[in-house]
Amino acid sequence: MPVVLPLQTLTVEKMAHILLIKPNTMHNRAWQRRTGCPLKKVGKRLIAIESEFNDWLADSRKLNI
Repeated sequence: MPVVLPLQTLTVEKMAHILLIKPNTMHNRAWQRRTGCPLKKVGKRLIAIESEFNDWLADSRKLNI
């Protein structure tokens, strides 16, 4: 049987710290649409899968977002 590793996730607070913005900015739907940040809603919380966030961040740096 293959080993299934759990997905590593990031909280809004951790992502905001990485992006040097306030967590409230990340909750803003206009910001989410404008940037295309790969956020997922789980219950009442916003999270991102770490690998998707890192890929998005690498692409965002190329686009100067």
